[in-house]
Amino acid sequence: MQKYCFIHIPKNAGTAIVKSLNREIVWYTGHYSIGVQSLSLPKDMKCFAVVRNPFARLLSWFMYHKGSGNVGATHLKHYRLTDSFKQWVIEKKCFHDDSNVSDYPKFLPKDNQDIYCQNNWIKNTAGIPCKILRYENLNEEWENFRGEIQAEKLKIENETRIKYHTYDKNDWRSHYDQETIDCVSNMPGIKEDMETFNYTFEED
Repeated sequence: MQKYCFIHIPKNAGTAIVKSLNREIVWYTGHYSIGVQSLSLPKDMKCFAVVRNPFARLLSWFMYHKGSGNVGATHLKHYRLTDSFKQWVIEKKCFHDDSNVSDYPKFLPKDNQDIYCQNNWIKNTAGIPCKILRYENLNEEWENFRGEIQAEKLKIENETRIKYHTYDKNDWRSHYDQETIDCVSNMPGIKEDMETFNYTFEED
């Protein structure tokens, strides 16, 4: 049977997917990109990953880290000191020091360290096939795909419960105004994902 490796791009329903996997069919080692894992993957292995509207994912990233219980983590300090998502974006706190002091850089190739760019997780020069599922249609696409990897059904909640409040993942656009949209649209990793996966702010 064909074996797969799940490429877990952060904030894209990866935790729910991991709980559904058949580990005899799917190899999973964490948030490691194809570029990092390609040296150890068997030659006949395929990969799959989930991508998400980059505007929605950036908000989810902020909400998750803002509400993290790991209050002692150095790279979370600027989240705790930021009052709102807009402030985090406009004051460029989203470019603070995540890539320098967090664990994420070890998961990405040294020449692609932008942690906000989903495409960096699936770029590879080894020619490893990677099936892309879209977060916005994940329940339907998972049902069509899970038989191939003998996985269970997904259980995904539409609300993210963080330390201080809850937000509705389906209502992510309400957290943006035009200034925030313009700023995020010019982030290199966001622009790359928009072009690569055909996302816009208005459409998934």
